[in-house]
Amino acid sequence: MFGWFAANWGTILTAIVILLIVGAILGSLVRRKKKGSAHGCSGGCSGCEMCGSCHSEKRP
Repeated sequence: MFGWFAANWGTILTAIVILLIVGAILGSLVRRKKKGSAHGCSGGCSGCEMCGSCHSEKRP
């Protein structure tokens, strides 16, 4: 078992790093979706093609 791990440690490390990156991206997308801003909305609706559809509350 240790011999196999020693022979493949680079591949295992690379896979772990890629999984962490993908997990961080997915976590970010989920957080943005929960906030109601899955499109990368910055809050300024002027000139936005999604104007009026991403904000449920009207701002004063």
